[in-house]
Amino acid sequence: MKTKTVGCISEKKQADLYQKIVDFPLDNTEAKVPFSVRLAIDNDWSLDYTHQVVMEYKRFLFLMVVAGHKCAPSDQVDQVWHQHMLYSHSYWEEFCTKTIHKQLHHWPAEGDTEFYDWYGMTINSYIQFFGRRPPENIWIDSVVRLKSKTHFIRIDREENWIIPKSNLIKNVKNSFEQIGFAYRFKYRLLISDYFKKTRLKLMSKAS
Repeated sequence: MKTKTVGCISEKKQADLYQKIVDFPLDNTEAKVPFSVRLAIDNDWSLDYTHQVVMEYKRFLFLMVVAGHKCAPSDQVDQVWHQHMLYSHSYWEEFCTKTIHKQLHHWPAEGDTEFYDWYGMTINSYIQFFGRRPPENIWIDSVVRLKSKTHFIRIDREENWIIPKSNLIKNVKNSFEQIGFAYRFKYRLLISDYFKKTRLKLMSKAS
């Protein structure tokens, strides 16, 4: 993690703050369903991917404090943020009050242009502070992020099936290919059977 002077936050304080955020525990080891497991279940993520997103969430929180501008998260990071705020004691008391000594509120952007600007600035600050672009499997392109953020709705998976469009198209294509193969196979059997019966008839007449 790189540091740069922002306002009154010295480089040493930035490094100390970042380490505090990274070390902050989100999982209660005594809970039957820890934070990360619930997050994985609710979003249908693997645990490995969930841990990656949690790490990106912590980097986002760091940027919220030191970047010097309003920040916007990726959708995955936003899911962690929403869930953390539901654990209100952990978020407001343990993290904001006791760990970083700053109240980080979730401010929705008022309009697409504002969100686009915040998200782009967040990506740029990420590069400046961490010396690399954020992982593309968590932080998608700002244009795609802006387009996709309006298409999310809550779904009860007990009553609904969720089939990704890409998989649906692939499965339909495979199904048609399989149907075509089945019909071609059946057609060849019919033709073979037809000629077999025809030969038997010809042989019978000849005898």
